[in-house]
Amino acid sequence: MAGGHVYCLGQHSDLVCITTAGKEVWRVNLQNDFGGKMMSGWRWSESPLVDDGNVIVTPGGSNGAVIALNAKTGKTAWRCEDWQDSAGYSSLIIRDIGGIKQYLQLTGSSVAGIDASNGKLLWSAPRKGRTAVVSTPVFHKGTLFVTSAYSVGCNGFTVEYMDSKFSAKEIYKHAGGVGMANHHGGVIRVGDYVYGSNGGSMSCLRLADGKVMWNERSAGKGAIVVADNKIILRTERGPVSLVKLSPKAYEEVSRFDQPERTRAKAWAHPVVLDGKLYLRDQDSLFVFDVSE
Repeated sequence: MAGGHVYCLGQHSDLVCITTAGKEVWRVNLQNDFGGKMMSGWRWSESPLVDDGNVIVTPGGSNGAVIALNAKTGKTAWRCEDWQDSAGYSSLIIRDIGGIKQYLQLTGSSVAGIDASNGKLLWSAPRKGRTAVVSTPVFHKGTLFVTSAYSVGCNGFTVEYMDSKFSAKEIYKHAGGVGMANHHGGVIRVGDYVYGSNGGSMSCLRLADGKVMWNERSAGKGAIVVADNKIILRTERGPVSLVKLSPKAYEEVSRFDQPERTRAKAWAHPVVLDGKLYLRDQDSLFVFDVSE
């Protein structure tokens, strides 16, 4: 939500702008209107990025992987035509590298940085994924971290700006379940470390060099959120666990089972706001008091 409007991207690539009162302002379809192409069959699931008067999304395809649309009208502001990967499921992030504001994105074929002012491709590095590449990239102090499942694992890159040129170089790689192979629950950086679900385990890596601090069996595969110096892991098959936030060791504090659990996998990320934990399970929303 931004400027009194909500921007939603649906599975079948409909990108819609509506007012907070529910009135539709504009609508486009990334596949039909822009020739968008996905890497696999789950279609589009990115979170649109609203920045500097534009909505930036990843249709993918030969016309350009990333596009910026005017947030008020839905008209094209620019498109990154030099980067033609099919879209994955990751969401764009904003970072300043070399004094240039850019959008970073990960696809099933590569990771790249795009000039936020005009959509020019500034740099890219090959990084092959399989089946689905979902987790959003992490960038901190010159190091870029990406991860995905299906036996791919995680990679670290340095991104540098020298002599008016950008370069990206791979500095480490952990394949399969060694390190972190996050499926769809996302990873979170706290300080110099990255935390995330790794199949049925949870892992902590040092971002700068990829050192695995710990990799331990957890309550299950799922999505995490960090609140009050704790990790809340919402597993896709049931339990919710509370884990200490520390690079020194994995320590589960407690866990509980969500009531009225459906048989479907729960992929919605947990949300913590004002001392309340929100969990969505298909058509049901549960709220828990976690203030104490």
